[in-house]
Amino acid sequence: MNHFYPGMGATSAMYGEPWREAVKGEFHDWPTWCGERSITDIAKSIIEAHQICAGDTVS
Repeated sequence: MNHFYPGMGATSAMYGEPWREAVKGEFHDWPTWCGERSITDIAKSIIEAHQICAGDTVS
């Protein structure tokens, strides 16, 4: 599964129909900050929130 995230300050709305039709995957918004204090904590939060599995790609 491919997981796509918008640039910081943007939402998944930036991936309009051409993207969603041409590319297979999930287009996510960034999860709400919950006190993460490191990049590792942020990664764990995103993995859990969007059910990212081994072998998935994140862009």
